[in-house]
Amino acid sequence: MRKFLILTTILLLTPSFVGADAYNYAIRMMWVGDAEMQLIMRHPENVSDNEDAVSAKDCYSGNRSPDWGVQDITSDNPEWASYKDGVTNVQEIVAEDLFDVGNYKIIARCISNADPEKPAQGTKVLIDTLLWKGLPGDRESVTLNASTFYGTKTWAIIKESDYKDLYTRILKFRYVKSGLGKGKYSIYANYATNLDRDDITTNTYFKVYLNNEQVYRDTGNWEWNKKQTVFHVHKPWTVKVWRNDNKREIKVRGVADGAYHSVDVRSKIVLGRYIGTNDFFVRKNGKYVFKEHDYIHPDKK
Repeated sequence: MRKFLILTTILLLTPSFVGADAYNYAIRMMWVGDAEMQLIMRHPENVSDNEDAVSAKDCYSGNRSPDWGVQDITSDNPEWASYKDGVTNVQEIVAEDLFDVGNYKIIARCISNADPEKPAQGTKVLIDTLLWKGLPGDRESVTLNASTFYGTKTWAIIKESDYKDLYTRILKFRYVKSGLGKGKYSIYANYATNLDRDDITTNTYFKVYLNNEQVYRDTGNWEWNKKQTVFHVHKPWTVKVWRNDNKREIKVRGVADGAYHSVDVRSKIVLGRYIGTNDFFVRKNGKYVFKEHDYIHPDKK
């Protein structure tokens, strides 16, 4: 009974999350006792996999910071940690951003409930979504009763990605080396999502990634025309977004450290809570052009 009261008190108090300002996503699992627990965050790519097995991109004790989102960019990777808060066992997973669109699964897995002297009391576990999309989340408590428990048991919580698909297509790309390991690039793309004015003007940032490099970031200081169909950042503009029934396009100019000649490129354009991902090949001359005819009528091999 004493153990239960201690846990109940701790769960009600729920200590403030350390460094919460640095993260938009934070999951915590807490319990008292000798039960062996695993907190897991599952990537949308593996969300339908068996909960009793380990999946390729699981974030947990055996894979504490998997490379999610944009390859080698750390801000969109989850991080797993474990510690003691008095008599309470704590495991946490945090992330600044989760770019991948889809559903994330939070799994609390009990490997063993090692309290054979008091099987009827079981082990009370609390799963607390401290932050999701930067907002306070919810909590779920479950009690494991050792007298009826054998093998592995899991509890799963589904969380939807904060990002929606922008459905972009890169129409043109150009890269020109400018010396000292840097170069200038331009991206011209269209998008299929129907954006409202506020989807653009109220966003806190605009980001562009090319492979492992973040090549553009802006705080979202937008200007626009009277009809609110053309939005741009800076003068001369380095980002321009057209939004009307006949034209939904984005153009970006910037500077890159990487060299983009004869290379496959994965681009990600992040506009507030929308993200568009494309793969394309840049020719030796540093150019890529989308050929609609070839796309609609691919050559037969």
